[in-house]
Amino acid sequence: MKKKISTSSLFCGALLLLTSNNINAQCGVNAVPPNSSGCQFGDRIDFFSINSVASPFSAGCSPAGYGTYTTAPTWTITAGASTSFSANVGGGSLQQGFGIWIDLNKDGIYNNTNEQVFNNDAFLVHANTFTLPISVITGTYNLRARCSYGNTQTSACDAIIYGEAENYIVQINGQGEALNFNASNNRVDLGSSLNTILSSSNKITVEAWVKPSTNTGLGCITGNYNTSAPNMQFLLRRDNSNFAFYVNNGSGFVSVTSAATSTVGVWQHVAGSWNGSVLSIYVNGVLSNTAALVGISINTYSNPIWIGTNNINENFSGSIDELRIWNKTLCQPEIQNNMLGQLTLPQTNLQGYYQFNQGIANSANPTTTLVTALAGPTGTVQNMALTGATSNWIAPGGVISTSTVTPFLTPTISIAGATSICSGSSTTFTASGVSTYSWTSGPTTATFVVTPTVTATYSVVGTATNGCVSNIATKSITVNATPTVAVNSGSICSGNTFTIIPSGANTYTVQGGSSAVTPTVNTSYTVIGTSAAGCVSSNTATSSVTVNALPTVLATTSNTLICAGQTATLTASGATTYTWNTAETTTGIAVSPTVTTTFTVNGTDANGCSNTSTLTQNVSLCTGIASLTNSEASINVYPNPSNGLFVIELTTASKVILTNALGQVVFAETFDAGKHNVNIFSEATGIYFVKVMANDKHQIIKVIKE
Repeated sequence: MKKKISTSSLFCGALLLLTSNNINAQCGVNAVPPNSSGCQFGDRIDFFSINSVASPFSAGCSPAGYGTYTTAPTWTITAGASTSFSANVGGGSLQQGFGIWIDLNKDGIYNNTNEQVFNNDAFLVHANTFTLPISVITGTYNLRARCSYGNTQTSACDAIIYGEAENYIVQINGQGEALNFNASNNRVDLGSSLNTILSSSNKITVEAWVKPSTNTGLGCITGNYNTSAPNMQFLLRRDNSNFAFYVNNGSGFVSVTSAATSTVGVWQHVAGSWNGSVLSIYVNGVLSNTAALVGISINTYSNPIWIGTNNINENFSGSIDELRIWNKTLCQPEIQNNMLGQLTLPQTNLQGYYQFNQGIANSANPTTTLVTALAGPTGTVQNMALTGATSNWIAPGGVISTSTVTPFLTPTISIAGATSICSGSSTTFTASGVSTYSWTSGPTTATFVVTPTVTATYSVVGTATNGCVSNIATKSITVNATPTVAVNSGSICSGNTFTIIPSGANTYTVQGGSSAVTPTVNTSYTVIGTSAAGCVSSNTATSSVTVNALPTVLATTSNTLICAGQTATLTASGATTYTWNTAETTTGIAVSPTVTTTFTVNGTDANGCSNTSTLTQNVSLCTGIASLTNSEASINVYPNPSNGLFVIELTTASKVILTNALGQVVFAETFDAGKHNVNIFSEATGIYFVKVMANDKHQIIKVIKE
């Protein structure tokens, strides 16, 4: 029996020792808790059962209060399900605290925070339940149960004062990680929704982790082969001790068989691919064989895709995990990268993806009949037992269900080049990032000279030196219309400025550099335009400027010299319309100036061009000067009109002055009486005035030169 000390003193002493001897809330699964007294007074685990299965080792006291029973699993626990347990402690009279730990992450350490599944204060019987997370991976795990007199169990490894610790191995069946097929027409039906997607391309990759249980006969991993209608799209199969991949390009199927052999009872990765010209098969990421197959697409076919068998009962025997169907050709580095774990999503061109992380491994799963698709159609489980270790969800799989691979870095290409172009022009696109290139409807070079007529998009795909196909890079280019330029033409009067006004573009270049021109003769000017997009006009517009000469306006007077108060007639010629400075608009006007006056007339011709002429009307006061009369002197001028040669007859000596219509003197001479020749042959035709002066008197005679 125990020492004769009071219960309260014993409890206090135990608490003090617990505090001073606490190793750590975390401790190794093989760490032996210090136990100074063992279970000599009955402080022990008398009975311990899980799910009504009793431990054969718990009766009595383990040596030194520590027992290790780890040769084989004592119990089987199902993750995600309620697990019951019962423990009798303390010899039926000494109440014990009780705790249970399971090293769920298999790091060799019991962690109170995450791995203590039960803890209770002092009782004689501890009966309860716990539930492990569904994410626990199927396998064997370390379990520790311990009791200690009068204390809750806060650590798996702190010091025990009167109590016992026992170590066990338990089998935990966690979530399924693969699907096992027993060669009895077990299958997963994916339907035929992927068929149209696959037949639209000449690119495919099918991959899976497989664990064959036999190398005899033929075992369909996945495909839609059917001999009743001898056709297929693809088939990935174990052919005896090798793997084979079949593809039908519409002209019949061709296969490639691996050089590597299948290994029974071992997880191995197999992948088949087609790139439109070559079939390839890989085993564990290593290229194992190739075969030629040229085609533009996969055969169009409606037979459903199955996993585990096909329509002719080529039943696979073994387990399948991480099955993926792509409508692209994975390169070897990508296969090697992706095979090592689960994929992160989304993945470009991944059309079907099945991880088989469902059900409870090796347990009854009668309702888990739909295979979750991370991409593609949901699968339907058919003809499977869904209980036990075969024809059921099992674990472990080909990859750890919690592992995720680093996303594969597909080679990336880019296109450099213009984003816009003028209609009728060309530009060069340059792709970069890989070693070879293929432009859609274009060359297989890095550069592509394009001459689009409308806005268009160009695409290119490339292949790196490791055989991996790049992304599809695209480049859009806008085609801007070239402007059509128009320009005005017109006429000006000599000396005026003409403004060239173009239209149809944004900016313009005018021959000579200025839109305001002052030509002296008829001239043409060329104009080109540039749009806001920088496109130069497709045409050259021409502005024609006609230069009209100014009219020669002439003003004449009927009498170049009049006496104040007399009237003279002024006459304009050389234009169409006239305006005098007197505001009169007739061709001729009558004026009666009292002093010598200059008159101005502006004449406008039919082209609208104007010119000006001035005339000075001489006025004399005529003081002391009388007009000659016929009685005082006889004057005769003939012929009149003449060609410029006149005869002037005088009866007395006189001064003769000949002026033109402008009042300009063209001849002046003093003659004696008699006949005299006056020659103005070199003068212009028109009206002239002969002024004869004698004895302070004068007479004016109008003559005409023809």
